[in-house]
Amino acid sequence: MPLEVAFLSPAINWSRPIDSDWLIAPVTAEAPIINGRNYNMSILKTLKYFAFNTIEDQRMQFKLTNRDIRNEVPDKYETIFMSMNRGKTVAIMANPYHKAELESQGFKPFTAFGCIINYLLQPKPEIFLPVVDTFMQMTDFSQTGNFLKIAIQIRVGDVVWSEDMNHSIDIYNYAPYFSCAKQIEYFVQKERLSQGNVFPFQSLWYVVTDSLPLRRSIRQAFSPLSKSRVVLVDEALVVEHSAKETSVCKPNCGAHPTVSEVGFQTAAAEWWMMGYADYHVITESSGFGRTAAMRAMRSQSIYTIPPYDTKKGKQTKVRCGPHDFTTLQKLSTDWSGI
Repeated sequence: MPLEVAFLSPAINWSRPIDSDWLIAPVTAEAPIINGRNYNMSILKTLKYFAFNTIEDQRMQFKLTNRDIRNEVPDKYETIFMSMNRGKTVAIMANPYHKAELESQGFKPFTAFGCIINYLLQPKPEIFLPVVDTFMQMTDFSQTGNFLKIAIQIRVGDVVWSEDMNHSIDIYNYAPYFSCAKQIEYFVQKERLSQGNVFPFQSLWYVVTDSLPLRRSIRQAFSPLSKSRVVLVDEALVVEHSAKETSVCKPNCGAHPTVSEVGFQTAAAEWWMMGYADYHVITESSGFGRTAAMRAMRSQSIYTIPPYDTKKGKQTKVRCGPHDFTTLQKLSTDWSGI
């Protein structure tokens, strides 16, 4: 799905027409690692195209984060295609050949990803129309000192796409997410009181999940009329896997292997709104929640929850105190990285 469906390019025009199959073949996940991840010599000699494919290739990923990239990706080529399925924006900050240069430009390990995303992308206003009430509350910063925003992202798993979207689900299995959010509320309130702030305190939970039945269960379980807490969870939406066309969703995406424009816009809107939160409680094995939280560029504010163990049928007991946040090192190396 073209990014232009949901995003604007305010600083750099990154849009381009759909490329021919032969042009992108070397940078796909299916390209063989041995002798299949660059163009043939007849094409390379034209100096028009060069491919740098790091997908599932530890050797190439090592080069990206430990070597001088200018020697690995020659700048004499007119167009360079690069692909990866593991984030390296944190790891590259330690690259001895580029560390000083990146730091001189203002990049820091925790802010590099957010800076790049906010520079390259801005959401189209219309993608927020289906969730306009939620958007207004997430972007209301008039009472920042007395209002705590916590984004909760729960990835049930790709299996939800292969099942009836009305599948049954037990909210009790996801209790650690809400326990974590309550613990965050507690220590933030405690810190406020220690600083002499006795004004009424209210928290807002913005809950996003790939399961529509879980969204309904959450709305029923947490009263939206609570005086101390507002729970925002949108149900009347088209919820789809935002990367259906890739191997990520196979074989769970059924008869509709590509995401619809509406589904992609929903994912983009919710992803972007999560970045407005003060704290994030996210699924450990989810690039969606991880990147949304990192866009916010708030250090020491992300708490990752291991997925529910369906085989053992056990919940994970979580500690979400002021010093129990997930470290940047873990965030950048777990799952899809940053």
